[in-house]
Amino acid sequence: TSNKTIYLVEALLTSLPKYWPEYNDYQIIILGYDAPKFKFSYENISFEKLNDVDDVNNWAIDLKRYFETIDDDYFIFMNDDCPLSRDVNADLLNILIETASLNKDGNIGRICLTKDVSNRPHTIIADTGTFQIIEAPQSAEYRTSTQFSIWNRKYFMKHAKENMTPWQFELQSNPRNDGYRILGTNGTYCLDFYHLHRKYGTPTDWNLSCYERKDLASNPEEYKL
Repeated sequence: TSNKTIYLVEALLTSLPKYWPEYNDYQIIILGYDAPKFKFSYENISFEKLNDVDDVNNWAIDLKRYFETIDDDYFIFMNDDCPLSRDVNADLLNILIETASLNKDGNIGRICLTKDVSNRPHTIIADTGTFQIIEAPQSAEYRTSTQFSIWNRKYFMKHAKENMTPWQFELQSNPRNDGYRILGTNGTYCLDFYHLHRKYGTPTDWNLSCYERKDLASNPEEYKL
């Protein structure tokens, strides 16, 4: 997060214990600059300072430097401005986490938890009858999309460079034909979310979830924004 948008993290943190399965088993780390002024409601939340200088052009390199300090092969990346809009599909999430953990050769770069990959060209690599596991082609755009995903730590660091904003990180051409696999699901996907902030400011449809278009007004006590 940034100093400008860190207030939005509170909405995300409010949604996680309500919608994320086995929430207390996860370690939630806020990566930012100035520490948040709001209090954490759960003991599994912590804050890590990335840099003294909060510059959007440092976004990728600051994250890379942090990820160089941890040992996890995979992590789940979330955006600060995207509170969840419904229950996460626990069974599907566990399948995708297991898919990452069994990837011994490390060639899975990212597993998307939203509908994002299925909205673009893809191939089906497994069909359960209820949902399909799909793969983006090597030539696909947005191979490094920052939507909710399980990330291969080495893959994230491979493509995080100096002077790279999150939008540049997503749109760069380097991830094309890099040999890593980008997976997702079709038919069913893990989660949906509200997008409270855009590069240009607050979107007019911030109160509608991105894919299922759930209206926040249908459950107004959900978040006090």
